[in-house]
Amino acid sequence: MDYGTGNLSSQSIDKLGRLAEELRLLLASHRSDLRQAGLVFPKDLMTRTEAVSKSVEELTKNFSEYEIERENLEALVQIGHVINSSLDPTTVLNEVVDTIIQLTGAERAFLMLSDSNGNMETVIARNWEKESLEPEEHELSQTIIQHVMENVEPIVTTNAQNDPRFGDHASIITYSLRSILCVPLIVKESLIGVIYADNRVREGLFTEKEGQLLTAFANQAAIAIENAKLYETIRRHADELEDRVAERTTELAEANRHLRALSKLKDEFVSNVSHELRTPISSLKLYGSLIEEPNEKFPQYIAAVQREIARLEHIIESLLRLSTLDQDQVAVYLAPIDLNELVESLVNDRKILATDRNLELTCVADPEILPAIADKELLTEAVSILLTNALNYTPSGGKIIVSTSVRKREAGVWLGIHVADTGQGIHADEEQQLFQRFFRGKVGRDSGIAGTGLGLAIVREIAERNHGEVEAVSKGADGKGATFSIWLPISPEDGSTN
Repeated sequence: MDYGTGNLSSQSIDKLGRLAEELRLLLASHRSDLRQAGLVFPKDLMTRTEAVSKSVEELTKNFSEYEIERENLEALVQIGHVINSSLDPTTVLNEVVDTIIQLTGAERAFLMLSDSNGNMETVIARNWEKESLEPEEHELSQTIIQHVMENVEPIVTTNAQNDPRFGDHASIITYSLRSILCVPLIVKESLIGVIYADNRVREGLFTEKEGQLLTAFANQAAIAIENAKLYETIRRHADELEDRVAERTTELAEANRHLRALSKLKDEFVSNVSHELRTPISSLKLYGSLIEEPNEKFPQYIAAVQREIARLEHIIESLLRLSTLDQDQVAVYLAPIDLNELVESLVNDRKILATDRNLELTCVADPEILPAIADKELLTEAVSILLTNALNYTPSGGKIIVSTSVRKREAGVWLGIHVADTGQGIHADEEQQLFQRFFRGKVGRDSGIAGTGLGLAIVREIAERNHGEVEAVSKGADGKGATFSIWLPISPEDGSTN
């Protein structure tokens, strides 16, 4: 191959060498003939011819070595392009190890990287057939690796068994290691790993030239590995950022939906409040005009005014109660409560009222129920609302049962208070709306009994303040009644976080 004008090619050098050798042989073979012919043979001709032949041989040898070095450098450039053409860590690591075997002709090659504790961990191991080695085949010299790590310099040994530096070390003897080559991987003056290659059979496989070649390659490999690691880190962070952005976008979308729902609820609330207040106010205005002049119905008008005033007071008190619950202005004092004692007390207080309405009111307490952790005053208020509703909407001759129970769930043990009646029940299409503010079901509206539709909403707020929840069960508005329950976790940490 020519290297430019004025430079000898390998073919030219070979030809010159052959000509010099032929001239030397020719002169040697015809020396005696020339003397017999009386020709003077230059004394230094043979010496010069032999010198030329030796020079050409030396030149040929040097040129061959140069050719090998040039090919190695060319291979380094090509390999550099290969390992730097990918940012996938796995691809880069495999290319590096395969190249080690290609450049050195090693029996085995190991690529080791430093972990967070500074220990070298084998990430890729290959044999000369470029097949991965199993962990039990990782028989290498930790002494040489440690030396390279500590001194940050390459190690080349043609026969580790006879090398005074390492020959007496256990790993060298035990694994019968011979030709070994180990070079550091350095990035910005920091050691990130080592390349280890060996041959357990052949001696003298590696020379200083192989060491220099592998060191030059290690410089490229270290940069490629570090770039791949940085890319992987950036990609991972980008994925995490993308996930966080997606998660945040979902949260914002959910918050936006929640705000729209709150806005709708506010509009409904204002509309419902206006409707609920308009009726008693209209009645008050009517009866106010009627009582301006005394007549025989004056007592009846006064009684109607008093009823409407009481209704207004009840609406306003309920609204204020909900407002204080919404704004967390109601202090919640959690303490152990005997639920059986609480329901028995409420049932006993309303026995006379139930009897007056021809209703059977009973209490069924679970003797094995454990104390609940709740606010006694708030819980009493909630159960009172449920019991009042049952008394109002159960027809004469009906039954009301207040009971307690224990239920096991995946989240733990829950304690329940139940108010069951034999009233008209709940329409199936109304069950999801029962605990909304100002909602009154068809049974309530048709009953003619005054109500604001706020009682069950207050019950739900109280239950949630006590880390519990409410439940309504009915087989439909067919006279089989309904059961309203307040469930409390035996431990507040197991319950609602609302």
